[in-house]
Amino acid sequence: MSYSLSISDRLRAFEGVTYQIIVIKIKKKGGKFSQFSLEPFVSVINGTTTVKSFLTGLSGDEKEIVGCFTSDAFVSFSGLSQVIFGYGRAPMDSFDNVDIVAVKVPLDPMLASLNAPLGDTTWLNS
Repeated sequence: MSYSLSISDRLRAFEGVTYQIIVIKIKKKGGKFSQFSLEPFVSVINGTTTVKSFLTGLSGDEKEIVGCFTSDAFVSFSGLSQVIFGYGRAPMDSFDNVDIVAVKVPLDPMLASLNAPLGDTTWLNS
C-alpha cells in the first residue's frame, strides 16, 4: 500500500482556545485505514530524539492518520528525519529522509494574521 505525507502549521481549538500547532497527515492512497481497538500513532525520529504526537486520530473519511504536534516540537531537529506511523506500538510504515523544516507548509497569511497563541510545549504541559 502506498501513502503520502503532508506537514503543515494549522490552527486548532482546544478547550475553547485556538492555538497554532503542527499537523502531520499520512494519507492512504486508494483505500482507508482500518478501525482498530488500538489508537493510531505518529512519531518523528531525528538522530537520537523521538517526538510523539500529543493527539492522533483518523480523519472522518478514514483515509488519513492525523498527528498533532506542539509548535516547537521540531526546533532542535537538523537534517533528515524519519516519520513513523501505525497502531498501538506497532509501526505500519515510515517515511525516511524527511526534512521537516523544508517540507512544512507555513500557516496561511490570513490565518497567521489572527495571531493565535502558539501551542508549544509549555502550553501542553500546563
